[in-house]
Amino acid sequence: MEALTIEAEAPLVLGTTADNLIAAIAGEHYEYSEMYPEFADVAEEEGLEDIAVRLRAIGRAEEHHANKFQFDEALEDCSNATNEFNAAKSSADQALTYAKDSNDNVFVTYIGYLVNEIDAKLNATSELQLAIPYMQQNDTTNANVHRNLANNYMDQAVDYKAKKDAITSQNPSKFK
Repeated sequence: MEALTIEAEAPLVLGTTADNLIAAIAGEHYEYSEMYPEFADVAEEEGLEDIAVRLRAIGRAEEHHANKFQFDEALEDCSNATNEFNAAKSSADQALTYAKDSNDNVFVTYIGYLVNEIDAKLNATSELQLAIPYMQQNDTTNANVHRNLANNYMDQAVDYKAKKDAITSQNPSKFK
């Protein structure tokens, strides 16, 4: 019986959890985009079709692993963004109350746009959180519905920001 010798290297990162996850995603990407396809090509060249088929299947599995890491990270990012936007919304709502009490229409309008901008970003983030599980299931139809809604909300947020910027430039003495 012939012996088979295999030599391989794998990057090792010992750092923060985030660093290790990034390294894991990079490793999975390398495996599915380069390593297993190259192994399969060699197997085909050597007439080992069954092995080539299995190596390509392993590569597809590694691609799934990489995508799962990225989906999990995206969900966590959405959760963190939601928390940050909710905190900002609370502060903006309080600022709007103070602005209304001041009877300064410029500030009331500006803070009103700020609240609307934050609401749009919260809605966009919520839609992304809904889209991600559909992406994980390769349900592009439903994923795209929520992705498009998220994009529409972000377009609204950009519009509100532009309105705030216009108020700022039209009232330089109030915004120093």
